[in-house]
Amino acid sequence: MARKCLFCDNRADSKEDVLPVWIQDKLGGKKRPVVNGFYGYHRIATQGVKSSVKTGCVCHDCNHGWMSELEDEARPILGPLIEDIHLLLDRNQKLTIARWSVKTAMTMTALNRKQRESFYDRDERFRFRESSTFPRHTRVWLGRYGGSAEGGMFGIDGWDGNPEGSNVTHFYITTILFKRVVIQVLSVHAGNYLKGSTIAIPTRGNWRDALLDIDIGSSANIFWPPPISISDILEPTLLRLVYRFNVNARPFDPFGPDA
Repeated sequence: MARKCLFCDNRADSKEDVLPVWIQDKLGGKKRPVVNGFYGYHRIATQGVKSSVKTGCVCHDCNHGWMSELEDEARPILGPLIEDIHLLLDRNQKLTIARWSVKTAMTMTALNRKQRESFYDRDERFRFRESSTFPRHTRVWLGRYGGSAEGGMFGIDGWDGNPEGSNVTHFYITTILFKRVVIQVLSVHAGNYLKGSTIAIPTRGNWRDALLDIDIGSSANIFWPPPISISDILEPTLLRLVYRFNVNARPFDPFGPDA
């Protein structure tokens, strides 16, 4: 049976560059790894500037239609950030970054499609294509990276109980790194006991000065870069960022309704 597109009912007959070629062109030399990371237990490691990470998860119409248009919108915004140019981001620019980030997170979940289902369900993906509606309980953060890595993609699952349970909250966190830019997307599927509630999501460490909250509901401008950069050795580190939601701790209860 032919696979269907992640975002519509068409056949998945086109390959999507999870990390766009125009971004890869700005990364490191030909003989060193450009993109490293993991999605669940799926290892990501590519060599060379244009050794793109592709996934055959979308149809031609989506890939060369709204997804291509979104790349065209995001490129003049993300481009200066990659080059470490200071920038004031307005509401529309923040929205474009958030849309691009969630689209990338959704396509990244298809890298291991043979072993697992996408975290984002059909309704979430279809609504995102149709009306740019973000999945419920989704947050996006933007940071500046000052370390030595050129690119990375990291995907981690977390639960507030037994993953096999029927009444469990499941979250997925995607971290995307390219040159000086690091983006993190967190989406939460609330357990039945939290349905309809506002979910507070505590983290390990103080990230207030290292991450800009791309609040899609706020009209406030934000200034890039944030006061503190994320590094390889000194806090806050990239590794600490990737794992800041206590993913491996069980049992734990990281989510709860706001008081």
